[in-house]
Amino acid sequence: MARMFGREWTRRELLERVGDLAQVAGADAFTYTDGVREGVRATRGRTGGGPTFTVLHSRGLDISHAAVTLSVLDGEAALGAARAAVKALLPR
Repeated sequence: MARMFGREWTRRELLERVGDLAQVAGADAFTYTDGVREGVRATRGRTGGGPTFTVLHSRGLDISHAAVTLSVLDGEAALGAARAAVKALLPR
């Protein structure tokens, strides 16, 4: 199940609306080819709910980039994800 646009979706329901699940979410492996990161293996992940992230395999699985994309269609859910992400970063 995936939660998007304020509701839960099954794989079948998503495939009825999109040609490929990669349009909604996925992960892409790549290797940086220039600068100080040249040769570093990484994976960029996209979730259907807004968060995206890049994990560096060659650097102890460091997270080099993380972001939350707010969707006009599902602003309430995206804001909830953003609040949770900020809350997780705050000291307790």
